[in-house]
Amino acid sequence: MIRNRVVAGGNHCRWRRKKQKIKNKTITGSINTSFIIAVFIFLSGLFYLYSINSNAVKGYQIRCAEKELIKNEKKNEQLRIQEAELNSLYRLKKESENLNMSDLKEVVYIEESGPIALK
Repeated sequence: MIRNRVVAGGNHCRWRRKKQKIKNKTITGSINTSFIIAVFIFLSGLFYLYSINSNAVKGYQIRCAEKELIKNEKKNEQLRIQEAELNSLYRLKKESENLNMSDLKEVVYIEESGPIALK
């Protein structure tokens, strides 16, 4: 609402608008702007800390997985060596001697003929 006031001077009289007081908005505006900038910097710092922490955790998990991989590769190699030892002919021959088995000298095949139906 605009208010007018009467200005009287000498022989004349005229209407003038009342001067409005101008509030100093620059101080309020700069406080709001600096507050927004401070909040933005704070949130950026939190995001940065989260990212660094996330990368550190992932790095630790990768190192643990690499250690486990190396351990599993060593165990796999040991199992392959053990498999080769268990399947070797030398071991089979030694075990057959321990079980008192003898070598075959002659192979004999049994042929059966009779009332039994053959498939």
